[in-house]
Amino acid sequence: MKKSILTLGIIILFQISIFGQNEKEVASSVKKVTVYMQGAQVESEANISLQQGPMILKFTNLSPYIKKESIRVEGDGSFTIQNVQHQNDYLNELEKNTVITSIKSQIEEIQTKTEYEQTWIKILNDKLDFLKTNKNVTGKDQAINPEVFNSLNSIYGTNLETLTLEIL
Repeated sequence: MKKSILTLGIIILFQISIFGQNEKEVASSVKKVTVYMQGAQVESEANISLQQGPMILKFTNLSPYIKKESIRVEGDGSFTIQNVQHQNDYLNELEKNTVITSIKSQIEEIQTKTEYEQTWIKILNDKLDFLKTNKNVTGKDQAINPEVFNSLNSIYGTNLETLTLEIL
């Protein structure tokens, strides 16, 4: 009984090694990069010695942001590429580039400052509109008392600033 199980195990391992596909991890090097407004095109190259028979080639250390529909595989020689698959490696995370992380944080800071400045511009524009239309407070042709105007401007300006800044 033990001999038959051992013999069966050896036969299975032998068949797997004969008929199984060879798997090889490949490290490619970047040869050309083209940057566009929305994304980039990266061309990588690797030299591989292929063995006869089916093989699985795994290209490692590639960007996790690759659009799988944009992958193209080419080669020179007498072989056939039967299939191309894309799969992210979630277990082995790539190291984050400190320069990229720094630039991303700077972009976020600038976006926050820009939003803040745009809010202040809106507040100032609203105050200017209020000043231009002060005649409509009491009537089209009547001038408004400076004390009443100052109190209305103060109330309106303070409320507008408070509410608009709360939106941020």
